Amino acid sequence: MSNTLLPKRSAVASKVPTTSQLVANEIAVNTADRKIYVHNGTAVVQIGAGQLAGLADVSLSSPQLGQTLSWNGYAWVNSSAGGGGGPSTALVLSITNASGGVLTKGTPVYQSGVVAPYTYLVGAADANDLTRMPVLGVLAADVAADASGTVVVQGEVQGLDTSAWSLRDRLWVSPTGALVNSIPTDSFAAVQVVAIVTRVHASQGALLVVASGEYASFRFMPATGRWQGFNGSYWVDISTPRVGSVASPSPSFTPTSNVDDQFHITALANSLAVLADPNTPQNGQSYLLRIKDNGTSRALSWASSGAGCFRGVGVSLPSVTQAGGTLYVRCVFNGSDNCWDVLDVAQQGAATPPSYGHLIATSLGYNLP
Repeated sequence: MSNTLLPKRSAVASKVPTTSQLVANEIAVNTADRKIYVHNGTAVVQIGAGQLAGLADVSLSSPQLGQTLSWNGYAWVNSSAGGGGGPSTALVLSITNASGGVLTKGTPVYQSGVVAPYTYLVGAADANDLTRMPVLGVLAADVAADASGTVVVQGEVQGLDTSAWSLRDRLWVSPTGALVNSIPTDSFAAVQVVAIVTRVHASQGALLVVASGEYASFRFMPATGRWQGFNGSYWVDISTPRVGSVASPSPSFTPTSNVDDQFHITALANSLAVLADPNTPQNGQSYLLRIKDNGTSRALSWASSGAGCFRGVGVSLPSVTQAGGTLYVRCVFNGSDNCWDVLDVAQQGAATPPSYGHLIATSLGYNLP
């Protein structure tokens, strides 16, 4: 009659035999962990990985029903972002959450860096911040801060709450970084289609990620009949002027043509030197200065030479304000000469004939102060 050999064994999860429990070359089995150990004469070591996640070249992130493994160039990773048992496959990347907080499943992310050889650092995308665009893909599962995870670049993400949307809705990344089913209307929002709703459900919804890495530089406006202007990087809404203001800059003022179409000085309490524009205005760009003193006339001086300077064309640059009155100075940037051409100067309370620039503008249908 044959004898049955029973190695030392344990059914307690995570329990590992010690050198005092095994002699050299003796084996032991942990049936809960499905692992085999052997005393190699010096220490107790594990034979094999026990499970896929224990293999050195396997990097799994929240395995889900229906997923398979694919080789990403340096490790075996989940090749599908499934979760409902469907036949879905996806193009995925291994990532590390570098945002400093938890990123939840379904979050659109951008690449903030890379760790060699192919681990991508990501954070939450933001359509209002071009340094956090374009969207790289959508997270396949929650990822803790500094932890590894998987982002779906092309393919389906399942197990989401999509009840707020309808089947076939296109989803954009919003100015707050969320997925929305309407085109962002913020005048500074990058417009990128990220996904399409493929199943509507409160917990088992699905998205087909179609992030292409491209976003529109032309901004979509919330109403018809609005004008666009190019700011050097992308087209923005210019129907509503961008206006900056300050009560009394002292002792100088630096033009803000990179962020404003107009700038208002509301209560000038000192002499003022208007400096050369350090920004990079576009050829033909307009800029309006509105200056009002605090009831006492104030002296003005203008940078009249060098890049970004101011020069009068058909008018003289104002050298003083009229006490209590509002002064308008309308400029157009001359890209050939790299300076602001002042076409109009209008002072409230001063009887001055219309300037040449004013006559041209009004003849074209513009209503100027």
